[in-house]
Amino acid sequence: MTETARRYSDLPLAHWIGLASFFALMGILALTTFWPEPVEASKTAVLIIKLAPLLIFVPGLLRGRNLTYIWACFMMMIYFAPLSVSSYLYGWPLTSVIPMVLTLVFFVAALFKLRHDPRNPGISTG
Repeated sequence: MTETARRYSDLPLAHWIGLASFFALMGILALTTFWPEPVEASKTAVLIIKLAPLLIFVPGLLRGRNLTYIWACFMMMIYFAPLSVSSYLYGWPLTSVIPMVLTLVFFVAALFKLRHDPRNPGISTG
C-alpha cells in the first residue's frame, strides 16, 4: 500500500486557523514586551524567554504534523495558566485577555485538526 504525497491543500481549515492563532500569539507576546509598558530588563532576554518555547514548534506546525500539534497544546497550557490568572486578577486587561483567547483558539483548532486529520505524518518536503 503506497501513500500519496500530502499537499497543503489536503490540510483542514482548522490547521490554518490554528496556525494563524499561533503566529498571532507570538506577535502579541512580542508586542507586549514593548507596549504598553516596556520591560525594564533586557528586551532581548525577555523576548527569548517568551518566544523560544513556541519557536520550537514552528517547523512541525507549518508541515501540519499531528504530533507537533499535540505537544504544542501542552506548551499552550504554560501560557494559558498565567494569562488567565492575570486576566482575572487585574480586571481583564486586553494585554492578557487577547493572548489568552489566542491560546484557546489554538487549542480548539488543534483538537478539530486532529479529529479531522488522524494519522497525519505531515507534509513531505520532497
